[in-house]
Amino acid sequence: DTWARDFGPVTIYEDSKPVLLDFTFTGWGGKFEAALDNQITAKLHAAGAFGKTPLRTVDLILEGGSIESDGQGTLLTTAECLLNPNRNARLNKQQVEARLATELGFKKFHWLENGWLAGDDTDAHIDTLARLCPDKTILYVKCDDPADEHFPALHNMEDELQKLLEYSLIPLPWPKA
Repeated sequence: DTWARDFGPVTIYEDSKPVLLDFTFTGWGGKFEAALDNQITAKLHAAGAFGKTPLRTVDLILEGGSIESDGQGTLLTTAECLLNPNRNARLNKQQVEARLATELGFKKFHWLENGWLAGDDTDAHIDTLARLCPDKTILYVKCDDPADEHFPALHNMEDELQKLLEYSLIPLPWPKA
């Protein structure tokens, strides 16, 4: 029940050439068995699936859905996921930022402390909550119903996003029951 966005390679460019980064995948912090998933990228690379694109293994637990980038050095993510003790317990926030800066070239970090969806095994992956878009825009999940269990977390997330003054915000409507 896993998907390639989370365990597959993350592509960066070095000297204008693509490089595949193979981060460690642990089944969303050890919730599910992931040993075979964690081997897929290396096996596909060995089989020639990525052509001659080089592959580098990175000793950091990271899922693709946990990071959102504008392609200009900005990261949008959640503390609930990347700073969760079930991921990289040996690293604090500054150390995680340093690793992400080194490996992925991030220069600016936006950490959301709020945001949650019931039944989400990913510990609040950013890709289900908010997305960076062109022209300094963020699309995000908004819940208008104070009676809904998601309202407090998503309302608090919206407050955090509003503090990112350089961005225009576009709420995505909450499904009606």
